[in-house]
Amino acid sequence: MLARAADLGAKPALSILGPDTDETWSFAHLEAAVRGTATGLLRRGLAPGDIVLMRLGNTVDFPLAYLGALAAGLVPVPTAAALTEPEVAAIIATLGPKAILRDPAVPCPPADTIIVLDALIPAAGVAPADLPELMTCHEASIFAAAPGVYRQILKHHERIDAPSLRHGLSAGEKLPAAVARAWKAASGTAIFEAYGMSECSTFLSASPDRPARIGTLGQPQDGRRIALIGADGPVAVGQEGTIAIHKSDPGLMLGYLGAAEQTAQKYQGDWFLTGDQGVMAEDGQITYLGRNDDMLNAGGFRVSPIEVEQSLAKFPGIHAVGVAEVEVRPDVTVIAAFYTADSPLDEAALALYAQDNMARYKQPRLFIHLPELPMGANGKLLRRSLRAAYEAQR
Repeated sequence: MLARAADLGAKPALSILGPDTDETWSFAHLEAAVRGTATGLLRRGLAPGDIVLMRLGNTVDFPLAYLGALAAGLVPVPTAAALTEPEVAAIIATLGPKAILRDPAVPCPPADTIIVLDALIPAAGVAPADLPELMTCHEASIFAAAPGVYRQILKHHERIDAPSLRHGLSAGEKLPAAVARAWKAASGTAIFEAYGMSECSTFLSASPDRPARIGTLGQPQDGRRIALIGADGPVAVGQEGTIAIHKSDPGLMLGYLGAAEQTAQKYQGDWFLTGDQGVMAEDGQITYLGRNDDMLNAGGFRVSPIEVEQSLAKFPGIHAVGVAEVEVRPDVTVIAAFYTADSPLDEAALALYAQDNMARYKQPRLFIHLPELPMGANGKLLRRSLRAAYEAQR
């Protein structure tokens, strides 16, 4: 953004839309706000390389803080506003941030190094009156969101009147074909899917010039080295393998924080394994076949079942618990908690406990009492069996 601001000064860079808001910031104004935020952070005593935890809501503060921290050479760590205080406390203990940029309305435990974002822009010498004036953007636009956002829009709008919309982009979780068809019918525009993960930026995608065939994710973006990996390395075209990214990819993470062994386990030679299975066709397009591990996908967030299980295991009366993602209707999955106890527990109490201890996207939507959990010969929980058994009984 900063690199292009000088050339694109008057062009729209950021639009803030809401029921009573239609505000567009130019590149010039956004650059001033970002550089001002960076200056404000440095004036607070932070130094390049310091970790800054972000506890912000869905407002313009979020991109300003993130880009401003990057411009100052800091390490911004964005976190979901839905996280509870106990979850944030664990993050603070792990990261040891030098500062926390906090919206008072977002849950955050008391800490010694909290910077309230409201004070940053005035401290940086950019008064609110100097920030962007309202403008109307008539240029063609692209809408990007997770599939759940498209689903919610379609739920409330049979027709979408957006004459300047070129097309939509979707990422975060698999785009259901039914949602793509409904959006096309309502808006007259297509949705192009992009595939990535927390550990790497999107690297497979579809576009108007290279649309994905029905059932595929698209193909590798220009400059990305992608392979389908089997037990002995890359597999032949048409064979199933794990979608993998070469270690040289600039969008790939450096590693998991403080977990060198876990990082190493994700590699096979020079290839980072995503955990997603797929098949590549002759033209490079990849069909997604599902996960080869137990990670959950909740509205675009990747959730560890172990984290949810460890939290629920503390609930009085639970002997053992296993968590899995289950399909409740076509193209709709939720997190379900399967537990053993002397007798079925109060579901409302379980839901309230989850609400108090986990971010909303981690909270199970179903609590199912079982006489026992499926275990392997080595005593390991078989989470896939939980899902298979539940869906077989539907």
